[in-house]
Amino acid sequence: MEARRFKAMVDGSLMAEMVAAYREDGFLLLEDFVPPATCDALR
Repeated sequence: MEARRFKAMVDGSLMAEMVAAYREDGFLLLEDFVPPATCDALR
């Protein structure tokens, strides 16, 4: 199964389609939720 991807909303809100995907899949993949440099700092 390919994970559904969503573009993170600027205000952090979730669209109904995102909530439905979370309920069905058990996770939510949000692109650009945090800047790449922030993710790199976690390594």
